[in-house]
Amino acid sequence: MAKPRPTEITAAMTLAAAETVVSQLVALKLIAAEGVDARARDIVNCALVTDDGYEIAKKLDARCSWKCNLQIAEELDAFRYLVRDELHAAEALWASENCIEPPYPVGSHVKLRTGEKGEISDISSHYAAKYLVAIDGDPQAQQPTNRRYVVNFEDVVIQEPERDS
Repeated sequence: MAKPRPTEITAAMTLAAAETVVSQLVALKLIAAEGVDARARDIVNCALVTDDGYEIAKKLDARCSWKCNLQIAEELDAFRYLVRDELHAAEALWASENCIEPPYPVGSHVKLRTGEKGEISDISSHYAAKYLVAIDGDPQAQQPTNRRYVVNFEDVVIQEPERDS
């Protein structure tokens, strides 16, 4: 049986994202190359993954004596996206290591964990082990919008055809 999908952001993920941001700040000569490990830890200790770059910059100024300017704030804005990318990478690794395959074929009618019903229109090419689902009755699921919900394989069940009574 496969281990469960990673859903939690770990300390390692936030540190990796912070290290990437710090490397970019150094490359742009916005901060000194010395003390990069401490700078990455500052970001981890101050930033929430929902903070934008300006919020992170304010916290770093106040708590860690950084001297942030607008350019630094703009680069710090990448932190939340990099953390998200780390989680997606962990999901991709999980799917690969556990040989995760779609349980239902494209075209299946399914019920989502939220109770909504729809049709699997494709398998996501951007995210590991996720379907693209067109929700029944959603006017934006039609042309020209073609809205699709991105849903974990394990969060859908096959929808049995309704029986006439």
